[in-house]
Amino acid sequence: MANQRGQNQGAQMQRMQGTLEKIQLSLNVTALIQLADEFYTKQQRSELYAQFRALEDEERRTLVALNESGPKDRLRWEEQVSKSGELGATEQLREREAIRQVRAAATDQLKIFRDEHRLLLQLLEAKKMLSPPAPRTNSEQQKIWDKLKIRLKFFLASKNKIQAN
Repeated sequence: MANQRGQNQGAQMQRMQGTLEKIQLSLNVTALIQLADEFYTKQQRSELYAQFRALEDEERRTLVALNESGPKDRLRWEEQVSKSGELGATEQLREREAIRQVRAAATDQLKIFRDEHRLLLQLLEAKKMLSPPAPRTNSEQQKIWDKLKIRLKFFLASKNKIQAN
C-alpha cells in the first residue's frame, strides 16, 4: 500500500515537473520577445530572420559544393596525377581550394551574424521548441532515405576497402 502511494506520488511529481518546464519555456519565450522588442522592430526581426536563413542556406550549399568537388574515387595525390596528369590534378586541387575559400567566407559570415544577433537566434530557437514539427512529405522522407542509403553504401565500401588491405 505504501509502495503504491509512493509510486503515485512519483508519477504525480513527474507530471508536475513537466508542466512546470512547459510554463518556464513559455515565460522564457515571452521574456525574449519583450527583450527583442526593445532592440528590433517586428519588421527588422523579420528581415533578419530571412537574412539568417539565406546565410544558413549559402553555408549548406558551399558544404555540398565542397564535398562534391573532391575526387569521387578518393585517390591519393600520386594516383590522381597518374590518372589525370599533373595539370589535371593541380586544376582539380585549385578548384577545390577556391570552393573551400568560398565555404570559409560563408561560414565566417554566418558566425558574424550569430555573434551580432544572439538575442534573435535565441528567440528563433525558443519558437522552434514551442511549435510542433511540420509533417514531412513523401518526397522529404524519400530524400532522407536516399541520403541514408548513400551513407550506408559509402560506409560499406570503406569497410570493404579496409578489410581488403
